[in-house]
Amino acid sequence: MSDSIIDNWEVAVSRLLDSSKKLQLLLGENWTIKIHTREGDTREIQEQFEIFKQSFNDIRSSLRPATIIPGIKHEELVDLWRELGQKDSYPVLDYIKTTIGHYEDFLDDPDCAETLTTLINFPFFKPDHWLKKEDEFPPLYIKGAGIPIWLSDRYKEAVYSYIYGFNNAAVAMCRSIVEGIMRNRIDVKYNSEVKLERMIDFFMSTIKDKEHKQIVWNTKKVRKLANRVLHDIQKPAKNNEVKDTLIMTRDFIRSVY
Repeated sequence: MSDSIIDNWEVAVSRLLDSSKKLQLLLGENWTIKIHTREGDTREIQEQFEIFKQSFNDIRSSLRPATIIPGIKHEELVDLWRELGQKDSYPVLDYIKTTIGHYEDFLDDPDCAETLTTLINFPFFKPDHWLKKEDEFPPLYIKGAGIPIWLSDRYKEAVYSYIYGFNNAAVAMCRSIVEGIMRNRIDVKYNSEVKLERMIDFFMSTIKDKEHKQIVWNTKKVRKLANRVLHDIQKPAKNNEVKDTLIMTRDFIRSVY
């Protein structure tokens, strides 16, 4: 998580708690129930409620699965904030279809219904599924102060390749992350003759801790799956395989940084 994202998250949490206290003063302990009654239908209360809802959305936006959070001092607290906004389902497609059927009520544009229909029929367009899969992945916690930009960008690409349904691409990204970290850590300049398997074995030989060694050994599974999807087009990566690969890649990043 960059400094700006950390600041945004902390500001959003502070703003949400502040608005919650103000709503409690205005409506009492059970303000969450009264907010939807006539008693809560005042300008001051509704303005505070809008601040509360926007603050909550800002918190969730700061804690997407590709977010990198250094320090890992308050991992449980951050997980709690994420869990508060998770849902069993997301009716995004239903909302879009409703808009198509009543586009004249929403937009004075004759092309609205046609454009939204094209969007729904767009290959791989599954927003409800995307949001649910995004909920499954918490932010990446690391021990250090941060990770290189190239790594955070590549990790984000891997996560969202999986979320959007591009499993083979996600696996390829994970392999590139493992290889990139290996080359940087053992100072091996790019050379196609230096195979990833050899780098993993060498990296393992430098580690004594059993838990850390197991995490590095798991990168062999990442390499093998990547080789399979790259060289055998008849065997695409399955969802559970990709999810496991992402988790193993996450663990490797955490163990190194």
